[in-house]
Amino acid sequence: MQLNKRTLAVGAASALLAVTGFGGSTMVNSADAALTTHHMRFITHSDRNIQFGKRTFGSTEIERHNGHRVGFDVISGKFNPATGSVTVYISVARRGGLLHAKVHSVSDTRFVGRVTGGSGRFKGASGTVTARNLDQQGDRTRVVVTYTLP
Repeated sequence: MQLNKRTLAVGAASALLAVTGFGGSTMVNSADAALTTHHMRFITHSDRNIQFGKRTFGSTEIERHNGHRVGFDVISGKFNPATGSVTVYISVARRGGLLHAKVHSVSDTRFVGRVTGGSGRFKGASGTVTARNLDQQGDRTRVVVTYTLP
């Protein structure tokens, strides 16, 4: 029997799939012990804003990724005039649950913080949040959430 390039390629691909399939199942078993890191990237668009007092506020925002609406969030924040910083509590509504976070300002346009938990499919979530305002008014904000689930 004469082997040609096509036969060798099909044989090599079959062998690779068999090895990868076996190795993949081994990795799935070992992955149960390790946490999987998840990422959310989106741009929030301010929807409604309200002042609760001189230094506190609330807002709802629409989240978009690649031009598609992917969720909503509700925020509650407080300005500290002594430090010049803002602390914001956030609940991100996505299909299957809510993800909660607390962030604080590190500059006029940047925020960093922690994922503090969640409900539904986000129950027990922990991780980090970074955000950057894309316009002067803060009506559009780029957000990156990195989290793990128990």
